[in-house]
Amino acid sequence: MYFKEINVRYFWFMFNSEFHQFSLHLFGGMSSAFFISTIAIYLHNKKMEFFWYGIFLLLVNIYFVFFNSYIKSFIPEGIKAHTLIIQNIAQVWINLCYLLFAMYNLNTNRDYPKFHQFLKVVAYVLIGFMVMYLILNTGGLSPASHRRLMDLQRLVMALFVVFNTYYLLRYGKSNFVYIILLAAFLFTSGAVATWLTLDLIWMVLG
Repeated sequence: MYFKEINVRYFWFMFNSEFHQFSLHLFGGMSSAFFISTIAIYLHNKKMEFFWYGIFLLLVNIYFVFFNSYIKSFIPEGIKAHTLIIQNIAQVWINLCYLLFAMYNLNTNRDYPKFHQFLKVVAYVLIGFMVMYLILNTGGLSPASHRRLMDLQRLVMALFVVFNTYYLLRYGKSNFVYIILLAAFLFTSGAVATWLTLDLIWMVLG
């Protein structure tokens, strides 16, 4: 039932709206350019924040490529059959990569040692969630269970962003904190809006 519902509601997004498809092409082109430039910077200066931000952009592209009707036509059927699993794992990796990017960029290990330990726990929780999700899928996970698990992950990450915002606004030691928080807020808002409306344009905009 869930697959049927989500496929029907996404059908308009994927095939019947030139605006949405144009948005996907534009987003894919821009994020790919940023990915290449970010990895190039990393290869030059070896700073890990650029590496993790580059992987973040790559995974965002992987997530959205399955909604691009043109590019999706070139994806082998064997891979398309696992679209839901690939996208769900990509979502969690996206959160993990942005978390690692923020940790390196804000130098939390030096400037926020207690907060750094908390962020490490969150990173391990995300990794544990991915392992649990893959194990559950080997036994056959129902569509409803897919939805509940990912909804739980989105809710936890939304609360995590709220807490981070409070903590860094209160204890932040550099102006770059505001950029990190703004980006996290926009991305999380887009994810939550898509979760509530099932319209992916909000994630593209976020």
